[in-house]
Amino acid sequence: MDQFDKPLIDLENLTRGDAQHFCDSTEISWEKTLLFRQIELDGEIYSFVLATDCSVIVRRSAKKLLEEFTSAVPVYQFNMCAYSKFLGLKGSYHCVSGKYQLIASRGVKSADATWIMAHHIANYNYSKAERVMYITFKNHQTVTLDMSEASLKKRLYEANLIGATQIMHDRQFSILHGSYSEVAKQWGHFNLDESSHYVAGHDIAAFTVFKLRLLFEIISEKLYGVKMDDSFDQVMERILTQPFQGYN
Repeated sequence: MDQFDKPLIDLENLTRGDAQHFCDSTEISWEKTLLFRQIELDGEIYSFVLATDCSVIVRRSAKKLLEEFTSAVPVYQFNMCAYSKFLGLKGSYHCVSGKYQLIASRGVKSADATWIMAHHIANYNYSKAERVMYITFKNHQTVTLDMSEASLKKRLYEANLIGATQIMHDRQFSILHGSYSEVAKQWGHFNLDESSHYVAGHDIAAFTVFKLRLLFEIISEKLYGVKMDDSFDQVMERILTQPFQGYN
């Protein structure tokens, strides 16, 4: 079959016939995986995994696949939580590593969520008549799923925003640590002012402070069951952002 003539896959009505292989385990990767989602066959839990070159049904829950993948990459829950809160995003978190972006079609705790590698999407179109979303990947494979256009656009925008922010922070980190040749090779020549944490869009210092504050908040609530009040938050802010003065 020609690569431009791939059969349409209906993700809401998957069967054994939609998979080319049936296996006990598989690996999810940024480069090869297009999507995965949990399905039930004969009362047993499996996951359907669509890759750039094949499709498989694997004896794993979607949650297990996600855990195995993010452990290997790695992408940490706290870091994704911090980026989402830092950027003022609402709703479920996304799994992002720069240009690589994994989003969920619905709430991340939903067993019916489809996990989609957004960086592999070529185009999409919502059919009002059928009430389904058509997504075509760069390998010319098209799938349909129950997802609104507004929801997909929101998730794509948020994941891309996180990825772009991560890339800017990585760039600034390299500049701050003297990796000038590496930055120039990857991103082009830079303005030395980018090393200042006051430059908008490269505020890695502000993000670091934000993560520390968030960590303190989580620890306080987990250990003591109380949320930090405004006065404690203000004291912590002053400590973390006090300019260097050269003495204790």
